[in-house]
Amino acid sequence: MIFNQFLNSEFKINGQLFKSLDNYKSQFDHHRTVDGLTSFFLEWFNEKKHITLETSGSTGTPKKINIKKTVMINSAKKTAEFFRLKEGDRVLLCLPIKYIAGKMMVVRSLVIGLDMYTVESNSSPIKMTSNNYDFAAMVPNQVEKNINYLNKIKVLLVGGAPISNSLSKLLHSKTNGVYETFGMTETASHVAIKNLSTGEKEFKALPGISFESENDQLVINAPHLNNNKIVTNDIIELKSNQSFIWKARKDFVINCGGIKYFPELIEKKIIGLEDRSFIVCGIPDPLLSQKIVIVFELSIPVNTQTIFKKLSKYEKPKLTFYLKKFPRINGKIDRQKIQDEVLKFTKKN
Repeated sequence: MIFNQFLNSEFKINGQLFKSLDNYKSQFDHHRTVDGLTSFFLEWFNEKKHITLETSGSTGTPKKINIKKTVMINSAKKTAEFFRLKEGDRVLLCLPIKYIAGKMMVVRSLVIGLDMYTVESNSSPIKMTSNNYDFAAMVPNQVEKNINYLNKIKVLLVGGAPISNSLSKLLHSKTNGVYETFGMTETASHVAIKNLSTGEKEFKALPGISFESENDQLVINAPHLNNNKIVTNDIIELKSNQSFIWKARKDFVINCGGIKYFPELIEKKIIGLEDRSFIVCGIPDPLLSQKIVIVFELSIPVNTQTIFKKLSKYEKPKLTFYLKKFPRINGKIDRQKIQDEVLKFTKKN
C-alpha cells in the first residue's frame, strides 16, 4: 500500500523494511549500503519537487539538470509495468548512486515496494553473492566480468555504453531476460529496449513513447517524461515510430574524405579482441579532413592484420596507438578523453 507518492510501505533494503527516513540512520547497517544513498534519500524526501541530476560526461562536459520527482516516478512505473515487477521482488543495486541509472533503481524500489539489495559498484557485483534477483542493471564491463553468473538474475538491463558483437553473442547463447537499454539522464533512464537474449536488432519503445528522425538523429516523444520533444545526438535508422537501429553518437562521427564513418560500427566488425578494450576515433588530416585511427588499452596486439580482416579498405585504421589505462566514467570508456590524449601525442610528434 502506498501511503504517499514517494514511498511504498513495502520498500526494503537488504531484506529490512524501510520504516521512515527518521529511523533510517539507526535502522540500517551502513556498511551494507552504498555511498550516496543517504544523501539521495534526504533529497528525495525533502519538500522540493525536483531532483538535481548529473550527466556522466562520457560524450561531453558533465552538466547538472533538474528533473521532477513525478517524472522519475512515472518512469519507474512504466518499467515496473513492462517487466511485471511487483512488491517484494528482489532487485540488485550495483551502479553508482551519482548517476541516473543508480538513482532510478532506488526510485523503482521506493515506488513499487521492492526489496533492494546493495553491493559495491565494482566490476564483479554478483560473483560472490549467493542471492538470486528478479531485476538488476549493469554496464557492459560488469556484464562481461560476470558472464558466468548471470543466471542469478531474472531480468537484467544493460546500458551506458554500446555492447560489442562478441558480448551480444554470448548473451544470446547463455542467458534469458537480458535487455540492452537506450536512454539518458534527460529521460530519467531508458525509453527503449532491445532483447539480447532473443537476438533482437532494433530498439523498441516502452509504452507511451514514440520516435522520429531529424537529419538521421533520434527524436524522442515522451509526454509522461518531458512535455517537449527531445532531439538527441544519436545517429539512428528509424524503422517505425516505435523502433530504430542505433548507429553511433554524432559527437564521434569521422568525416574521412567527405564520407561519414561511424566508429562504433567499425568497432563491431573488429574480431578476436573480446578480452581487450579499444576504440576507433578520428584525428585531423590535411587531405582527408580526418583519418581513422585505433587506440588500444595496455598494449598493441601483434595480430592487427587478422583482427582488421572484416574491415573495408577505407575503414582500416591508418595509425595505431595505445594507452596504459583507459579513463572511464561510471564504468564507461571515456572516448573524448582518449581522443584528446591521442591528439596531444600527435601534435608533439
